[in-house]
Amino acid sequence: MGLIHTTAESLLFNDSLISHLAQQRFDAVLTDPVVPTGSLIARQLGIPTINVLRGIPCTLDTQSSGCPSPPSYVPRFFTGYTDKMSFKERAVNTLVALLEPLLCRLLFWHFDHIGYQFLREEVGIAQVSQTM
Repeated sequence: MGLIHTTAESLLFNDSLISHLAQQRFDAVLTDPVVPTGSLIARQLGIPTINVLRGIPCTLDTQSSGCPSPPSYVPRFFTGYTDKMSFKERAVNTLVALLEPLLCRLLFWHFDHIGYQFLREEVGIAQVSQTM
């Protein structure tokens, strides 16, 4: 993850590149939300993101699209369950859904810090991915 963080910081804090991207007046950012650099750039430029991946950690894909994802019906990514779950599987799936915010904070804590430095506002990666 160190290389990913270093690369993200090099891109985000390159003022001439960010200025050049702003001048291009793009309509959206096509991004892979597993590495939230694209979401941070989109937030800075005030344009929406288009995520090209489904089933990512922290349900960032469903949150960013605004789709409902009730844990009693929609299996969480790492559980391996299908849409036909038993009561026990639904209970485990709901428990996993309740723990996701904590896991998300642990997974993206460094990007939260990078986002704070880049955007100069107190916002987490989960919020950046779903706001546009």
